[in-house]
Amino acid sequence: MSADSKTQVALQFAKKVTDNKGKISTQDLETFKAAGFNDEDVMEIILNVVSNTLTNYVNHIAETIVDFPKVEAGKFSMTV
Repeated sequence: MSADSKTQVALQFAKKVTDNKGKISTQDLETFKAAGFNDEDVMEIILNVVSNTLTNYVNHIAETIVDFPKVEAGKFSMTV
């Protein structure tokens, strides 16, 4: 979740790309673009989802040992 409305739209779009395995409705795409994004932004989000999915799958199969501290969501906050 983001306090910035445009960032929130991008996060929601990325989640829909992930949850729906790339099958995005026309309405979802229109909502994303109405927030000020363009085709290049669509591609950037898709490529980030794909990149993260690929590395996650590889790490699951390779049983990669995570060697950095676990991050707890919401533990730290930033004020502007």
